[in-house]
Amino acid sequence: MSFTVLIPNLGKALKDISSYADGVARKVKRGKAITGINIQNQTVRNIDSYGSRLVKRGKDKKALDTKYLVLTGAMKASIMITFKSDFSDINHSTDLSSQKSTSAASRAKATSGSGDVTGVGTGVEYAVHHEFGAPRANIPARPFLHPAAESERSAHIRRMKEATKL
Repeated sequence: MSFTVLIPNLGKALKDISSYADGVARKVKRGKAITGINIQNQTVRNIDSYGSRLVKRGKDKKALDTKYLVLTGAMKASIMITFKSDFSDINHSTDLSSQKSTSAASRAKATSGSGDVTGVGTGVEYAVHHEFGAPRANIPARPFLHPAAESERSAHIRRMKEATKL
């Protein structure tokens, strides 16, 4: 015994579901790109905000009070967005030191749709000392990356909710 079930417009329904899923994926990807660009820009502004200030280097009276966060500009120039087009970044840290792109190239890649934003950061080794401080070297904490990410949190959540609305 066999029977056949006819579902009217099944092909159209499946096509609509697929189209909806593709649309959500595009919106989520675009939202992540906007978040990445905003964090990158805010990080650079945060670094600039420290660049013109004198920073006390500890209690040692011989310590110079002229330690700027921006000296050569290398760290500021190294703030990049990383992209992956697959899910290989899940449960793995992003290798920011291997980035070869520039800020403008990052923005172009984010808006062109190639790859997916996976992180914002720097490959400069001494950045961690500036972000968190290095008491033994009399370097105070001058966070620039975490505040930038936190400033974008609520806008990113809003974008993701909007992208996934039915």
